[in-house]
Amino acid sequence: MPLMGGMEATEVIRAWERETRCKRTPIVALTAHASTRPPLFSAWACCSESSLAVIGDRERCLRAGMDDHITST
Repeated sequence: MPLMGGMEATEVIRAWERETRCKRTPIVALTAHASTRPPLFSAWACCSESSLAVIGDRERCLRAGMDDHITST
C-alpha cells in the first residue's frame, strides 16, 4: 500500500465502520513466511504479503483490529 501500512489501514477502516455503523469488513494479514528475524515490511491487510513475520505479529495484527493472521512457508 503506497500511502499507509496494513496496521494503519486497518485502524482507519475500523474507525470508519464505527462512525458509520457499517457492517464489519473481514481483514486478514497475510505474510510470505514466518521467521525469527525482524520483518522488512509490516504485515498488512487483505491479500498483502510481507517478506518476513516474527513472533508477535499475530498479536499486533489482532490488536490493530484484523480478524486473523496467516503465514505460509
